[in-house]
Amino acid sequence: MHVAKLYRYPIKGLSPERLDAVQIPSNEGFPIDRQYALLLSDADFDPTAPIWLAKANFIMLMLHEQIAQLKTHYDEANKTLEVKHPDGSIFNFKLDNSADRSALENFFMTSYPNT
Repeated sequence: MHVAKLYRYPIKGLSPERLDAVQIPSNEGFPIDRQYALLLSDADFDPTAPIWLAKANFIMLMLHEQIAQLKTHYDEANKTLEVKHPDGSIFNFKLDNSADRSALENFFMTSYPNT
């Protein structure tokens, strides 16, 4: 088998990241692919009793094409998402920090109210 290009989506529905190589441990999925997702504001989700939800409950390019204008990069070592807005603004959110996750939520609710 010949693999020409490898991409991962650390945050479901946001920018892909091209990889030169990847190690896939036996019996595991593609590392850091769709590790995070952005839940839609009207999704029925209880964080105290999480269950699997269909992809229609999350932001995705197929339904929210306006987010394609964002350029994102996930820094795995620092668990930080960098978001470059089309107006040139750059935002950084530490995904292991609840305040930053709330700020990321606010960013999407403010910039993309239909998500």
